[in-house]
Amino acid sequence: MESLENFNKKPEKGSKAAFWIVAVIGVLVVAGIIAFLFTRPTTREYQQQMIEGALREGPEFDAINKRIAVENDEGKTSQSPTAMGTIQMSIWGRIRNLSTDKTITGLEIKVTVVDLSEKPIKEKTVIVIPQQQASLSPTEVMPVHIIMDGFQPTDNRANIHWKVTAIKVQ
Repeated sequence: MESLENFNKKPEKGSKAAFWIVAVIGVLVVAGIIAFLFTRPTTREYQQQMIEGALREGPEFDAINKRIAVENDEGKTSQSPTAMGTIQMSIWGRIRNLSTDKTITGLEIKVTVVDLSEKPIKEKTVIVIPQQQASLSPTEVMPVHIIMDGFQPTDNRANIHWKVTAIKVQ
């Protein structure tokens, strides 16, 4: 019987106040986390900051660009169908710094998939930042992986072209 009496008792006023205090603190913590996440730069913005001040078209760019080799890694490049009925390509390449005196800290590369008549089907510009040691020293090689999607099954994906559009050196 005693348990029935406790069941019918009304909660104390102090427990309601404690509930509201905890609820407000919880809302403030969640709002703080959301604000923190929205003020952080996105990956793309971070990469743009890393390549800021890079060399672009011009004599100095051309001199350095001649010593950068970007090549397909045909053995790793693959394609697969998606649930939307399109094709996704996983494109692998290698970047070689053939320079003897310049250390590369960032590159902007345009990757273009072309058909048999060399007409572009899709292209994507990516910023490549060396990951292991934060730079690509002379004579070093770095792998690059790019995902491109939205190809139609009827597209003739004959070749892949790589073009360096910006170089940041140390």
